[in-house]
Amino acid sequence: MKRIKVFLASSEELKFDRIAFGNLVRRLDDIYEKRGIRVKLFEWEDFDAAYNCSPKQGEYNEHIKTSDMFLALFHTKAGKFTIEEFNLASNEFKQKASPKVYVYCKNLKQGDIQSQELINFKNELFNEKRHYWCRYDNSEELELHFVMQLMLVNNQNASMDSLNIDENGKITLDGRLIAHLDQMSFAMGNANYVEMSNRLQESIAALDTVRQQSEEHPDDKELRNDLFDTLNHHNQLKEEFTELQHALFATAKTIVIFQQSQVNAKLKCAIDAFNSGELKKANSILDDIARDAEHHIKQFEQNRNLIHQDIDALTLMTKTLMADSDINIDERITRVTNTYEDAVNWANQSNYDKEKHISLLMNYAEFLYQYSGQYDKALKICDEVLKLSTEIYGKPHEIYAKCHKLSGKINSKRNHLVEAHKDYKAALETAKKIYGKRHLETAKYIFNVGASLYDQGKYYRAQRLYLKAAKIFKREYQEGVRTRILLGTTYDNIGQIQAAKKKYQKALKYCNQAISTYGTDNQESTQIRIAHCYYNKGTYLNKLGARNEALTSFNEALRIRERTLGQNHSDTILSRRAVESLQQQNYNGGI
Repeated sequence: MKRIKVFLASSEELKFDRIAFGNLVRRLDDIYEKRGIRVKLFEWEDFDAAYNCSPKQGEYNEHIKTSDMFLALFHTKAGKFTIEEFNLASNEFKQKASPKVYVYCKNLKQGDIQSQELINFKNELFNEKRHYWCRYDNSEELELHFVMQLMLVNNQNASMDSLNIDENGKITLDGRLIAHLDQMSFAMGNANYVEMSNRLQESIAALDTVRQQSEEHPDDKELRNDLFDTLNHHNQLKEEFTELQHALFATAKTIVIFQQSQVNAKLKCAIDAFNSGELKKANSILDDIARDAEHHIKQFEQNRNLIHQDIDALTLMTKTLMADSDINIDERITRVTNTYEDAVNWANQSNYDKEKHISLLMNYAEFLYQYSGQYDKALKICDEVLKLSTEIYGKPHEIYAKCHKLSGKINSKRNHLVEAHKDYKAALETAKKIYGKRHLETAKYIFNVGASLYDQGKYYRAQRLYLKAAKIFKREYQEGVRTRILLGTTYDNIGQIQAAKKKYQKALKYCNQAISTYGTDNQESTQIRIAHCYYNKGTYLNKLGARNEALTSFNEALRIRERTLGQNHSDTILSRRAVESLQQQNYNGGI
């Protein structure tokens, strides 16, 4: 079993941050153990010199040398031993590229005074050693940043896809809570985020008021119209806020990747501005860097390193621009497209790091697919990624699978179902070679191929693949939130296949399995899936002649959809009509 050893150095003044960090590592160890990895934390509280003949500091140093990650925390003081431990870890890294060294400085509050030793250390750290030290405001910020760095240490090419943010701003890893976006300075210091969050809370209160009035006066047409308008306003605001949350979180993840290497002073200022919530200042600095790049590109042979830093800055700029909700969405898309074009052109001309080049191209293709609808161009970029990957790896690699999967999504969006199926199948064949036939990642690709067959109406073949994927999902990570959703969706899809073949009893069986798999998850997105299952269940029961049970299921679907989607949503109306139809049938039938 692989082991990742973490050493934490800090002074006594950060005792509570160390305790919180220790609790986090224990949670991470539990998560990673299922992946065949143990995460072990060492800190000075773990050692007792009373039973050791050697000095305690010597014992610390031996553990530092054998660590994979070294973290030093500072607030107002820079203790002699903590600095010595940092220097030892830094020297070890220079000699053998391990441990990875991270410095975190807690933000000063009003009345806090930092020691001259700490001021000197910070100045030397960046000005002489070019080491970027990270700021944090609370333990959750520290913990989230560490989780991202841990994912990169474990897999240098990690995209951090398994670190998710839900509609309530909860950041989770494999379903385990890591942090809340509302505790992050880059969110709470962002005026747009705070203002939009307040507006959303006000819209919830307004919606509750109008709903209550509408329920008290169900025949009042004007109140129904008010409810419809209020709900539409709320849903639109919620969608904008969710987009902002994801944009800010995507930017934060991109910054963490850059912080693994040296950054210049301007990029450091841009990162600090973003982390403080000053998005406009960050964009202004990054725009200045972009202007600098026009000069650098003319002398790229002499300034190759500078150009590559500029490309990194442009990559970050694609994220920060999308996060700036003060800019019209169409203008954002245009500016981000132009920024990507500049970054790709400069990468092509400057012998840019090939793995970073691949990541840049994949991000651009994803952006084109998600926002601009330039599907032909996105597919062309995918072809470039496959070609570049072949040059680098020369054998099946996870980027092949991801690229073919993206091509499949694009072709599916264009309704080119046969081409989409070929892409998903190519992704699956690559996944089998990388992960094996029974791995969780392979199961996700099996699911995609099954979905493409389902879209083509090839139900028998689709069902075989869904069942194969479900078996792996259930065996591997049945406790993971994302895997539960995949498993529940798989069962639901199999049920629909059975219904298409008029085998309603079997359809009912899989529908119940889907509902059971989703469990008691109260997230709105999961509740919408559960409502969909209850609606399907009502349909199957009605086909089997169990009208009373069908009515119960339709009512449950209606109840959930009214709460999550609103009374005037098309799915809610569909559920209401199903309920009314069955009620009428029961009345006419004398039941």
